[in-house]
Amino acid sequence: MNFDYIKPNTLTDALECLEKENAAILAGGTDVVVNLKSGKINPSFLIDIKGLKELKGVEKVDGGIFIGALTTIDEIKNSPLLSRYRALVEGAGVLGCHEIRCRATIGGNICNGSPSADTVPGLLVHNAKVEIISKHGSRIIPLENFLIDAGKVDLRKGELLKGVFLPDLEENSFSRYYRVSRVKAWICHQ
Repeated sequence: MNFDYIKPNTLTDALECLEKENAAILAGGTDVVVNLKSGKINPSFLIDIKGLKELKGVEKVDGGIFIGALTTIDEIKNSPLLSRYRALVEGAGVLGCHEIRCRATIGGNICNGSPSADTVPGLLVHNAKVEIISKHGSRIIPLENFLIDAGKVDLRKGELLKGVFLPDLEENSFSRYYRVSRVKAWICHQ
């Protein structure tokens, strides 16, 4: 494992760094660090974006709510602005342990493209759109089009997920999230 570690101070600098060949993004690190150690990824450059404040937070915007890509799962779980988006909040509440939720980001949970990502169903049911940026501009697409296949998303070289837009909910709308899975005790006894 041999790579150059780069910690840009601005979003503009980060987007410039992402133009480098074989660059990987480090934000929460809950999956990237595991993938680095296992050899699943072997980047030439590791771009640490976790300090970029412009990618953090939940805010009310015209027509809905915008969640920055670096917003932690715990912040989503506890955000008053997201309380009516129950499927998302409940999915966030069952993702990993408390320590993982305080470190993992919504951007990482989406960009991994994992079929078992706990926040994705709650985002899909609420018709989420993602904003993707690069030094060449931005594009906004429905989350369902961003998710291509297991482990594969529509994120091109030099691009970064800026965040997720959730449209305003209709007055009587309601959603829930239920995870169906085996518990570790069952797996150990098979």
